Amino acid sequence: MRADISSWMWFLFTLAVILAAVSPSSSTVSFLTTNVLHWEMTRLPNMDQLRAQDRATHAHLFSGVPDLYVFGSAVPDLYGIYYTKVKLGSPPQEFSLQIDTGSDLLWVNAKSCANCPRSSSFTCISSISCIEL
Repeated sequence: MRADISSWMWFLFTLAVILAAVSPSSSTVSFLTTNVLHWEMTRLPNMDQLRAQDRATHAHLFSGVPDLYVFGSAVPDLYGIYYTKVKLGSPPQEFSLQIDTGSDLLWVNAKSCANCPRSSSFTCISSISCIEL
């Protein structure tokens, strides 16, 4: 019972703070105020201008992202595996990498390894998402 009263008190306190913040006569909660720009749309926007603005925004947002040429299966529904080539190191060495949208990690061998496994121990039959091709 005591926990129910305490949660109701917390709820009422939070509600009072929110109502005080949105009240037009309130000047006590100054950190929640902001300037609002009102703009009436008197005419339809020019689609060419919007596209140009969109391209400029995307160019700015993705300016630090490298362009990667993607290659792979000609029929993505059949295999769904895509690769790209990257150059790493000094002097640069080219690697073919599988694009994996489920991970943000990239692993390459720092030097050749004679005792490293050449294939993984993954067996498709033990996976519930396995589809034999």
